[in-house]
Amino acid sequence: MKIYNILEKLEKIANLSLQEKWDNSGIQVLTENANVEKVIITLDVTEETVNFAIENSSNLIVSHHPLIFSGIKSIDFRKETEKILIKAIKHNINILSFHTNSDKNINGLADFFCKKLGWSGEKPLSLPVIQPVYKVVTFLPEEHLQSFLNFFENNNISVIGQYKACSFFNRGKGSFFPEKEAAPFTGEKEELNIVDEIRIEFRLKEKQVKKIIKKLKKIHPYEEPVFDIYLLKEGGEFSGGLGRIIELEDEIEFKYLINKIKSVFNVDILKYAADRRLSRKVSKIAVCPGSGMSLLKDVVAQKCDVFITGDVKYHEAQSALAANVFVIDLGHFHSEYIFTEMMKEYFQGFSKIDTLIFKQKDIFKYV
Repeated sequence: MKIYNILEKLEKIANLSLQEKWDNSGIQVLTENANVEKVIITLDVTEETVNFAIENSSNLIVSHHPLIFSGIKSIDFRKETEKILIKAIKHNINILSFHTNSDKNINGLADFFCKKLGWSGEKPLSLPVIQPVYKVVTFLPEEHLQSFLNFFENNNISVIGQYKACSFFNRGKGSFFPEKEAAPFTGEKEELNIVDEIRIEFRLKEKQVKKIIKKLKKIHPYEEPVFDIYLLKEGGEFSGGLGRIIELEDEIEFKYLINKIKSVFNVDILKYAADRRLSRKVSKIAVCPGSGMSLLKDVVAQKCDVFITGDVKYHEAQSALAANVFVIDLGHFHSEYIFTEMMKEYFQGFSKIDTLIFKQKDIFKYV
């Protein structure tokens, strides 16, 4: 499978338009649109990761954390990032990264985190991201209607919930006056023509509009097909958001949650902030893989009992306890390393590409 095709597939669980403004997800290194038979999946791109790719004859690394975050003004092998870039390019190794867009996307990292715990995240912790939806109207001869409807069905166009190929059409009259140099599909040049037409309406997501209209123009019989595009004020598509909120039907003891997390994420030592009531019953749990304490205000506003995240600072934990929110600091590494497992599952779902996980270790040691 070509890298461009892989990038298109991966955007379905990590839409690049969802990334935070400061982020740099997407292409880090693209030496060519090469065919990929083996991919290396990793949390971080290090020199060891690139060496692993070389040893395993892989020409593609997919990471969670981007290799390049800020602008590079020179390529100097004495600097860590540039050294990695030079080695990757020398060996024709391409690098793609999916960071905050993966965190926020539906069925992305936050949802996978919940799935690992055996629960589902009902809604995002932060404000949800709503992707605009457009209504598109065009006009065509009735004998070409079925080809349009088949295109909608085969390309998952105009999806509303669990229904695809949703459209509305009716019959009417259309008029046109072809100039001398025109090449009309029907009718006479240099005179007013009135013909029978079908008006058809359908919906497109914002990211689909440009590509789908281009394809539809190729199957439209008219020399100058008209596509009217209207932004819908309501009905935008929920695309995700940072963090998730888990709402349990039955309460559980806080200490049970601690033990569950230790078991699921295979950690021996777990840092948490709580009062002495380890038997406290909890049912509303906020999660955010990585560094999520900037969302504490949302956790409090949503009246969550517990917040599971990483990189918790002392005073942040104090603020949480003051709001009666217990905090579990799983750590940045352990809360995000599951990205490798998630991405491996996704690759297996759409390709036969051999996927290898680079077995990275937490840089912190505990005694």
